[in-house]
Amino acid sequence: MEVQKWTNRELEAAKALANQGGQALRQNQLQVAEPALTEALAILDMVVEDSQDALKVRAQISNELGFVRQRQNKSDEARVLHQKASEICEALIADGVLFHGNAAATHINLASILAQSSDFDAALVSNRRAVELAEEAMNTEPNPSTINLKFGALQNLAVIAARAEKFEEADEAMTQGMEALSDLNEDGKKQISVQVAQSAQQISVALFNQKQMERARHWGLVAEDYSERAYEAHGEPALPVYITSQINLVSFHEGLGHFADAENALFKALDVVGDHPQILERARIFYEECRKLADPVLEAGNLPREEVEDSYAEILAKIESAKEKEEA
Repeated sequence: MEVQKWTNRELEAAKALANQGGQALRQNQLQVAEPALTEALAILDMVVEDSQDALKVRAQISNELGFVRQRQNKSDEARVLHQKASEICEALIADGVLFHGNAAATHINLASILAQSSDFDAALVSNRRAVELAEEAMNTEPNPSTINLKFGALQNLAVIAARAEKFEEADEAMTQGMEALSDLNEDGKKQISVQVAQSAQQISVALFNQKQMERARHWGLVAEDYSERAYEAHGEPALPVYITSQINLVSFHEGLGHFADAENALFKALDVVGDHPQILERARIFYEECRKLADPVLEAGNLPREEVEDSYAEILAKIESAKEKEEA
């Protein structure tokens, strides 16, 4: 009886520290999260029996501490912790515990750290399992949280598959992820908009680098749509995501010969941030490349030479004006 009371006290102490560490982690306070989670894990190591309750807490702590190690660039430690957490989660599920959401999140983190070390085969296996678990969690309890989890598993799978140059799987996973988001209301979509835009950006760039122009443009347009939602919802903090989407689209449209669309993307970026030196430089390069092309090619892209020359002169003037302001 006394042993059981001691075990219960230790478990409650570990839970309290785990909650404290988890909350600090969500607030990006790593210096608070790390000691709380480390102490919680040390307390659990003193618990005599690993009950299902204790295993749940151990899985949570291992996963979150693994994320801390990942942020600290301690990849080997992070991998060990995420692997341990995933094994505990799978054991709990095998025992009939409804722990699918936690297990899915753990497998996503494990897949990310595996991909970080270019172990794409293992990363894909782990992330495919995350998708299965997220679908089971959503079937059990469909709500915005499990919808976001399913999307998170699918978008992570898409990004990893794209990095592994498995473009069919990347395209399918991201498409399924977007379908999952259709069940969210507009506010829900705005809340997750930054994540969607960044994932679509990563996939589109990977496709573009492999000369998959149409697919790159497709996901570039998805990134633009959600980056606009992000900017509308979050304002200034989401501006870099919006600008990145527009600058990416310049390259995607240009690669397909859609020169007027590329120009529109450039000026969308300039309209938001003003005469930013890097964007002006990208514009200069764009128009100089256009000037090398034959008139029929430019006209097919809806950007006649006269417009190219006028816009090129405008950009050069803006660059010169920016230099004069800087020197003044």
